[in-house]
Amino acid sequence: MTFHQSHHNQNNQLITQLDVYKKAVSVFKTSRTLATYLTDNKTIACMNNSSDFTDTYSLQMVMESMSLVPDIAEVHTTFDYSLKKYRVKRIKRTLVRLHKYCNYLEKKYDYAKDYIQLLKEEIAAYRKAHTIWENHLLKK
Repeated sequence: MTFHQSHHNQNNQLITQLDVYKKAVSVFKTSRTLATYLTDNKTIACMNNSSDFTDTYSLQMVMESMSLVPDIAEVHTTFDYSLKKYRVKRIKRTLVRLHKYCNYLEKKYDYAKDYIQLLKEEIAAYRKAHTIWENHLLKK
């Protein structure tokens, strides 16, 4: 293993150990669970090919939540400060959209309130971890 590969592996290990990373994975898992529940266990591909509004909405929610992890990884590994700031802002916009999805789903799908509340709690926990991470990262 070369120095570069070793350094890259150590960096990846650090990313996966970050609280913000773990919370992002948790947001994704919870949004996927909610989408599975709302769409009667449809796969991502089936949701993508569906014209049903619930499927489309659920797919968007899952895709948004899935984008958190790669954005975190890019912020954490890039040396370009302006790119870091851009990705952090992008993550914040993603969180706003996820929260809007929760609010909409809460109004439309009364039977899924427990899952929706769980996702809201995961998003809130992510926001806290994100704020700490962002403050630490952008002050360097």
